[in-house]
This record gives sequence, C-alpha cells and structure tokens, in this order.
Amino acid sequence: MPKQIYTGLYLFGEINGKTAFGGVSCRIKLPDYKKEIMLYLNDKAKNLFEKIDNATVYDFNINELEGIYSALGRIINDIRKLETLSKKDLLKDEIYSTLE
Repeated sequence: MPKQIYTGLYLFGEINGKTAFGGVSCRIKLPDYKKEIMLYLNDKAKNLFEKIDNATVYDFNINELEGIYSALGRIINDIRKLETLSKKDLLKDEIYSTLE
C-alpha cells in the first residue's frame, strides 16, 4: 500500500503573537516523492473591497508577514530533510502513514 509523510501544520501568525490566521502543510507521497502543499488563510485577513484579476486580496502587517515567512522557511527546510532522510532509509516506520 502506498505511503506518505505528513509534515504537520505550520501556523501563520505574528511572531510572538497569540493568534494564527492560517498555515501551510505538506504530504510527501511515496514512492515518487510527490509533494502536495496545502496553504490555508483565514477569512479575517481577507480584504473584501480590493479585487485583482479574480484573485483574493489579503491584508497583512509586517509582523504577520514575518510569521508567514518564518513558517514557509521551516516547512521548506523540513520537507527537504524528510525527503532526504526517507531516501536514505533513516526514518522510523511511525513517520509514515498509508494512503487511503
């Protein structure tokens, strides 16, 4: 049965803040190591008045933007590490889940 590695959810929020407004997670599907990255943004940051070519506009302050940057950096690093360790057969079986 095919397996996958799930990174967990990396939250977007203000650095040292107490609230989150979204997050990012990834599933690495084996054996081809296909990455499915999911990005979540809460509606609280959505700008209901701005429209740009069918895109949703979100408003963030600099602290929130730093939180997004930090979470994205952590998940990119962890995706690369998990893939490398998996290819070298250095991960415990508990890290893998089966695809249903």
